[in-house]
Amino acid sequence: MYLDYFSLRQRPFLISPDPAFLYPSDSHREALAHLQYGLEREGGFILLTGEVGTGKTTLCRLLIEQLPDTFRLAYILNARLDSPGVLAGICRELGILLPAGADAKTCVELLHDNLLAAHGDNRQTLVVIEEAQNLDPEVLETLRLLTNLETSSAKLLHILLIGQPELLATLRRPDLRQLNQRVVSRCHLGPLSVAETRAYLNHRVTVAGGQRSLFSGGAIRCIHRKSQGIPRLINLLAERCLIGAFAEQRSTVSAAVVRRAATEVLDIPLASPARSLPWPAATALVVLAVLVLTGLVLTVVPQLDLADWYTRSSEVVHQSDSPLAVPTETSPSLGVFQRWLSLWGVDAVARSLDEACGAAQRRGLRCDVVEGLTLEGLLGLDHPLLVTLHNDREGLDFYLVDGYLGVSSGLGNGLESGVQEQVSVANSSGAHWLDKATFAARWSGDGQLIWRAPPGYSEPLLPGAHNPALVAFVTEALMARGYLAEPLVTGGFYTDYLAQLVQRFQLDQGLGSDGILGVRTLAGLSAGVAGVPTLSAVR
Repeated sequence: MYLDYFSLRQRPFLISPDPAFLYPSDSHREALAHLQYGLEREGGFILLTGEVGTGKTTLCRLLIEQLPDTFRLAYILNARLDSPGVLAGICRELGILLPAGADAKTCVELLHDNLLAAHGDNRQTLVVIEEAQNLDPEVLETLRLLTNLETSSAKLLHILLIGQPELLATLRRPDLRQLNQRVVSRCHLGPLSVAETRAYLNHRVTVAGGQRSLFSGGAIRCIHRKSQGIPRLINLLAERCLIGAFAEQRSTVSAAVVRRAATEVLDIPLASPARSLPWPAATALVVLAVLVLTGLVLTVVPQLDLADWYTRSSEVVHQSDSPLAVPTETSPSLGVFQRWLSLWGVDAVARSLDEACGAAQRRGLRCDVVEGLTLEGLLGLDHPLLVTLHNDREGLDFYLVDGYLGVSSGLGNGLESGVQEQVSVANSSGAHWLDKATFAARWSGDGQLIWRAPPGYSEPLLPGAHNPALVAFVTEALMARGYLAEPLVTGGFYTDYLAQLVQRFQLDQGLGSDGILGVRTLAGLSAGVAGVPTLSAVR
């Protein structure tokens, strides 16, 4: 009903998994690279996990569309089957005729013969199982035994398991450790950040024929908050928003339209004009009252003297349980973007995230989204990171994470004994120290990263790839960090041994352990290079 009104050729926010509408975020590109890498290996299990609605099926269909002609496919949608049922389903998908009453042993024998024949014709076989978190351990063990089907030189079968995070917990069972060890590649899809939500909405509108953004900045932030960055919920909400804007004859979806749509689609009630304090805030007031009445006062901690690359606000009060300062109406996030750029020596006016990223890119820097970080991973990345933190108005504000302080005693650093580890954040109102727990509770794990890519980098590099410049950089960085005693002779190839060293570095820094040279790994390796600002400067 709204297509002509918004000049669209088709509905942009259908929830069907159409690969044509897949937004190629960094996480999705990296996940696709993981899947393709798994298919290039000799065989075994590949894992794709993610919460409901994060785009697992859509990504899988894109992978299938890109499969070489040499691949055969068996697609199992119903994971609530016993072992004979799964085996029979695989055989049917591959065109294997089963005799009446065939048992599991017969299915395996026929499947083995079929796989050998396909291997002789230089064809590979991929089995995809959706909703794999529903598979019984007995069925998973049967699938593991299928990966034993091999020749003297090659495995005959790839098995892609697609499921929710519960699948990972199942695979950690001691009786499934052999299967877990046969996973050659694994990737996890998380929710979208605010910046990715904006790009996601605009991407789908463009694919549908739109020529402009249909959502205001406030609407995008509201959609992200209501949907928690889950693509399927974004689609449901955005579809209803377009209908609502059309009904009200609005040219652009506003935050008010989003809030009304959320009450219908997501069953989220509209906030009443007068709200009581949320329980965390109410609890904080009670605790504060007790402290005052009992004579316990919060100590003002002197500010630290930070490194030369950043000048902190001269008045910083440490109060670990204090609410985050809310930017003023007149200067919402301008100071954050300016601070962020200044750390890299970029002198430019930036009024938005897009302008800040553009200014950085014009100076030869990269501006990439990173998501799903733990606090350990943030420290391992060791770069200033622009994040959004939940404020006490149930909204999101931009903050710049620009330092970290680990304190185990009162010796040095100007802090009293017992003070917790602190994260340094800055917004338009100045710089603040937050204790680690408060920061973690308000942070989603996502952020925007400015970094300087090393020579030769254009996309994630997988083991076995040839990239002399990038391999030389990684080798030198690993030597500087003590992972290598002397240079390796690799011929410019990213060898398996070098990938193992990278995995050790990743594990040590909390950056995963996939061995792929992507944004966060290379940024972590580049920390400490001259001209690169780091969080560790104030640790």
